[in-house]
Amino acid sequence: MQGIYKITNTINNKIYIGSSNNISLRWNQHIDKLIYNMHENYKLQNDYKIYGISAFNFSILEIVKDNKKLFLREQDWIDSIDVENNYNILSYANYEYVDRIKSNYSNILDFTLTKKQQKLLSSNLIICEHEKLNKIGNGKNNLSKSWYNKSSKEDILQLGKHINNYIRNIIKDTNFYWTTFTSYQKSVAYRGIIKKFVSLIDIPKTKYNILIFTVNLYPNSFIKQKINIDDDKYALNLLLQWIINVSDINKSINIYIPSSRMRGLLIDWLEMLSSKGE
Repeated sequence: MQGIYKITNTINNKIYIGSSNNISLRWNQHIDKLIYNMHENYKLQNDYKIYGISAFNFSILEIVKDNKKLFLREQDWIDSIDVENNYNILSYANYEYVDRIKSNYSNILDFTLTKKQQKLLSSNLIICEHEKLNKIGNGKNNLSKSWYNKSSKEDILQLGKHINNYIRNIIKDTNFYWTTFTSYQKSVAYRGIIKKFVSLIDIPKTKYNILIFTVNLYPNSFIKQKINIDDDKYALNLLLQWIINVSDINKSINIYIPSSRMRGLLIDWLEMLSSKGE
């Protein structure tokens, strides 16, 4: 669906107006950027930190069938609102945005485990090698953000069924955590597992040692133009960080990683530790 949309802060009544040739996808992108502190619009990002995502309402203002008129109609809508109540800005203060992104990515790329943590993970991680459940992640880009964006509802629902199958028929335990891209958690969630969702950056109070990691991580292509990032190091560090955040690494950890790329990165890392005798 192509057209003009509005994001409204229901607490202070400020609004953001945008346009897109895929409105629902654009809303998901806004959510992900805000959650991970990577939104280009610093005014919107700052208020998200104060009020949280529940304070923002998304609505469609106009369907625009002619692509050539899309930006003109967006500007007409922006011009019609009070500038004091407008998140739209002439400049996104790019220097502040780039500095913020560099800081975020540095925290990921500089993430390191202690020798003790490495040894415990090497001993305690049990990776699911179920051929049928892992089939959906075959292919270098499967389960990446672009895969989710392009996949049918049936494909994403199938992933949810695999999670359910892993929990109910293989592990047979209801104490687990799972993650995916935040904007797709409701699409993937199957038979009530939504409450066990933990985002890539959250740290739950209770630790569980049955984990499901249904993402294939790549750094944003725009960010790669600004910062030198190794794709695999970025992906592996986020995976390891999530495991450390949500589980008790002193005990056995069962983990289902359907992405063949992500699973391979973790296996290679464990083999590297083993070869070093760590």
